[in-house]
Amino acid sequence: MTLGDVSIGATFDQLRRWIVAAPGRSPVPVVRWDVGRDPGVVVARAGRSIRIAFRREGANPASAEVCFPDFGILAMVSPSGDTIVDVGRRAPGRYRFYAPDGDLEGWLVVQP
Repeated sequence: MTLGDVSIGATFDQLRRWIVAAPGRSPVPVVRWDVGRDPGVVVARAGRSIRIAFRREGANPASAEVCFPDFGILAMVSPSGDTIVDVGRRAPGRYRFYAPDGDLEGWLVVQP
């Protein structure tokens, strides 16, 4: 399915979110970041700045932070509203993001 400049589809072994930016544009995918939810996979294009919005739906302290170990990023996630994490421009590859206590885990896939 295509919604303007953003394509959403199913991949891997269950429904995942695919975000593909059109030339010169960087949509911001929203990841629901709360214990008991599967953050899924965010897919972006290499060569563009990648920003991801994390939306907490509760005050569980286990979802208070998100870590991108490959990039050296540890961000606090607001208990209300969206927290935008800018991971910059990244080379193609698969990068893990997770809550430091291990209750949440997702993937950022950067395509060429």
